[in-house]
Amino acid sequence: MKINRLPPLNALRAFESVSRHHQVTRAARELSVSPSAVSHLVRRLEHDLEVPLVKRAGRNIALTEIGEKIAPELQEIFRSLDRVVGEVRTLANQDLLTVSLRPYFAVKWLAPRLNRFWSRHPDVELRLHHTNQPVDFRSENIDLAIEWSKGNRDGIRNFELVPGELTPVFSPQMAGAERIRTPEDLLGFTLLRETDYDSWSDWFALFGKPPPDDAGSLHIDDSNVRNQAALDGRGIELSCRTLIRDDVTEGRLLAPFRESIGSFSYYLAEPIHAPLSRAAADFKNWILDEVHPANPPSASQ
Repeated sequence: MKINRLPPLNALRAFESVSRHHQVTRAARELSVSPSAVSHLVRRLEHDLEVPLVKRAGRNIALTEIGEKIAPELQEIFRSLDRVVGEVRTLANQDLLTVSLRPYFAVKWLAPRLNRFWSRHPDVELRLHHTNQPVDFRSENIDLAIEWSKGNRDGIRNFELVPGELTPVFSPQMAGAERIRTPEDLLGFTLLRETDYDSWSDWFALFGKPPPDDAGSLHIDDSNVRNQAALDGRGIELSCRTLIRDDVTEGRLLAPFRESIGSFSYYLAEPIHAPLSRAAADFKNWILDEVHPANPPSASQ
């Protein structure tokens, strides 16, 4: 008699991830394994079930008819499993807190205030995970995140911490800094740009100007490095007014324009699908008190 056993859990997980991403490489990145390992696990599942589940569609993966049928149920099963495991971890580690955030925000805003959190909650073991990527709360062991975003990601409750308000800043020691009086004057200087989003196009559009030529720009993804380049007189940075306030007040940077752009902001992000641990709730209440000491915060979802 043939025993009706379940296929290996990691093979089911690999197919579930591929069924959502329709790419082996993205599934591999999510599962922290190699693409060849994902492909092997999917083939193993097909062998165990004795049916084809995926087929190639150019660079992407398409599902067969049977794959399309079982994928939604597997996705729901793993969502439930992730939720249960997350709840268990939350209950078991009430004083352990992992917060994902951008390194620039950590240096400029959070670090100078952390002593106040620790004095209020000395028992919390805080772990800071530095990244510029958005968090996937379902697949990463992260309790809260501080993200540079528009505050509109599905499945996440967002609380604005620091509004974007990007404005050009530069060192008074930069050669020719004294000549900058109008937005057009910026075009004769090196512009410090991000690699994944060109905020300078938004800035010049504010004045009805076309985006500046890329020639002569410096592309720097790390905001801390970009800020240091501005401090060193290497070029002009678009920076958040709140985070460079001390640099401007103390004369290390000049911010000559009243205008700013603000499509992004720093948000505290929490998952909707799982309850917060005691430590996460303490951190959330503390950081919102730091931002809004007198007024209760409003959430966007």
